[in-house]
Amino acid sequence: MVHLLCIVAACSQFLGGDAAGYAAAMLVSAFPLVGVALGMLHFNEFTHASRAARTLVLAEVAFYLSAVGLLAASASGSGRSN
Repeated sequence: MVHLLCIVAACSQFLGGDAAGYAAAMLVSAFPLVGVALGMLHFNEFTHASRAARTLVLAEVAFYLSAVGLLAASASGSGRSN
């Protein structure tokens, strides 16, 4: 499972690098999402966490994903020719 998550994260980073340029893709690597997923699903770090803590972590993931999406959208709409 861990290897699958890392492969998906690496592929996402390479696709983002193709869309936005590799310098920008290195800034928004997907490995923080892998760390959160491992912490929640495999290591059960949030078993006794409060609802507020879970909400903040989920908000962090949502903001991170929306930032990556905005970066990809701005790169694809810039009219850059490959």
